[in-house]
Amino acid sequence: MKKTTITYLLLAAVLTAGVALSSSCTKEEGNARRSSVSDKPIAFCVNNSTPATKGLDPLDNDRLLNFRVWAGYAQSAFGEDSRVDDWIAGDKVSKQDDGSFSAENVYYWPIMGTLTFFACAPASAVTAAADPRTGSFRAPFAPEQTNVTNQVDFCVATPVVDAKVADGGTVNFNFSHTLCYVTFAARYTDPDGILARTGFKVKVDEIQLMGVKGSRDIVVLPQASDFFSWEDNDDSATPATYSLSRSAAQQHLADVALTESYSDITYLNGRLYLLPQELTEEAKIEVCFSLNANDNNTVSKFYFERALPASPAWTAASKIKYNLTIDLSGMKDIQIQATSGQWLDDWADAGNNPADKTIE
Repeated sequence: MKKTTITYLLLAAVLTAGVALSSSCTKEEGNARRSSVSDKPIAFCVNNSTPATKGLDPLDNDRLLNFRVWAGYAQSAFGEDSRVDDWIAGDKVSKQDDGSFSAENVYYWPIMGTLTFFACAPASAVTAAADPRTGSFRAPFAPEQTNVTNQVDFCVATPVVDAKVADGGTVNFNFSHTLCYVTFAARYTDPDGILARTGFKVKVDEIQLMGVKGSRDIVVLPQASDFFSWEDNDDSATPATYSLSRSAAQQHLADVALTESYSDITYLNGRLYLLPQELTEEAKIEVCFSLNANDNNTVSKFYFERALPASPAWTAASKIKYNLTIDLSGMKDIQIQATSGQWLDDWADAGNNPADKTIE
């Protein structure tokens, strides 16, 4: 089977806004109430091998255009005293023409104390998050449903904890995937020889995933070995539906005739980035396929709804491919088989040169 390497950028959800210091302020304004401020500006960079957000294959660092940063100040160490203030409250950091990254505002290191940093990508995915004094960092995230083309590869960075001005002045982020990447392949079986007699072609017209969670909170724990997790929120109980179509306007699915071997039918616009979750009996898939004449006119359409296989579960940084087998015997059945594989979610441990993962 085709080898695929997909990597997500990891979005770190954190602290709600306090007061961000802008470049129009003097260093004494805003920061002086917490700590003396140095003359050294805070610089940002990313691991050179970090993959980017949703875009044309291959996903690589060239397509990482922006991310969002939060930072909390502590007098001694993060979590060890009650005084943790917002130092950077969700500012946008963008790639410059020379490949470097700059925040929209200029921030300076404190002379005393430490800063703990969080980052997420792309910058549009999360704009507000929980107060740092709660001890954890939480933000809601909901993959786009209305037009899945606008879904993003939501990533969070490993928190940079208790950084000091003496560490060099540059904060280096390593991002990880947070979502489950879902694609589709399809084939047909035709034991009665319907296609041979008629010359018809089989195409998948629409796919709908229904009854799954469309909103959850990502929680980042700066000092935990597994530094992020997903938890339900008030909107998690509302079922989500994700629709794919091969229409010319949407082009989520490939406009190709199926064969008796599995063919990938998911176009770039239709790749799904979905929330990690255990699939319940409410999770369904509806598939619409059609018989088409040689002039590509549709002869007839058929709809089938089935339960999504409970296994494998949708886990963070995993890839799930649903293989659809359309049985043309009486047009009565469609079978679904899921295969999965785990992406590398610890880029640093991979030596920044991870091998392809084969999904079997």
